[in-house]
Amino acid sequence: STSSDGLKWSTPTLISETGESPSLTLDQKGSYSVVFEDANSSGWNLHLMRSQDLKSWSNPKQVTHFKRARWGHLVSQGSEYTLLFSSETQLTSWEIFMSRSKSLESWDSPTQVTRNGMKNTSPWILPLKQSKALLVWGLMDLSSLKPTLVMTQFDFSLTR
Repeated sequence: STSSDGLKWSTPTLISETGESPSLTLDQKGSYSVVFEDANSSGWNLHLMRSQDLKSWSNPKQVTHFKRARWGHLVSQGSEYTLLFSSETQLTSWEIFMSRSKSLESWDSPTQVTRNGMKNTSPWILPLKQSKALLVWGLMDLSSLKPTLVMTQFDFSLTR
């Protein structure tokens, strides 16, 4: 769907019969990639689709292999991609993980970013200069069930 003024939009284009919580990125070669969550028999996982023209899309490819992985955010910088997502690590605990890829075909083993035993959801990253980044996410203390938003700056290199 497109708009020239942000008020009137063209008819949306169906790109997948399933999925929710999409994250769309455009790489330096002009290719579009969308990561979204979808349920299967083993739980929620993240899938990836690609397009050159926003009209035809590749078939969904599963990119996480956890029991439950949700709220993915895909970032493209240079020739590398970074995927941040939340995964259930205990019955009520969700932690944030990060995985990297140069091809979108194979991914490094995920690195755990948070370790607080709370419900960490919907991570979004904003790369800054000199290998720094801002990370913002939802955080729920399970004892109070009060949702909050938190942000941190950390050393981060998308280009290794």
